[in-house]
Amino acid sequence: MKCVDCDACRFRCIDTLCEISEDDDECPLANLSEFDSCVVGLTFDKIPILSYKEMVLCLALENNVEINDSKEFIDYNLIRILDGYKTKPIIMYEI
Repeated sequence: MKCVDCDACRFRCIDTLCEISEDDDECPLANLSEFDSCVVGLTFDKIPILSYKEMVLCLALENNVEINDSKEFIDYNLIRILDGYKTKPIIMYEI
């Protein structure tokens, strides 16, 4: 899977193809480009950490839906398909 916004990804830099992955095909943000603003950090292995709270807010604002509807969509659609990714981000659930 290739990130559709790979050329505009904020993890790209002049010196390297990508700070997260050396290969666009293994980008952990593939198909999650709408949530690139929700990245709160990277692990030592350069795996992005996304804030669940920010993801919910981002989806709710972008689609003009209720917070509960946004949570439901993320939980039942997005989180479930992440298991099928070869490389996947870490979702951080804040208390």
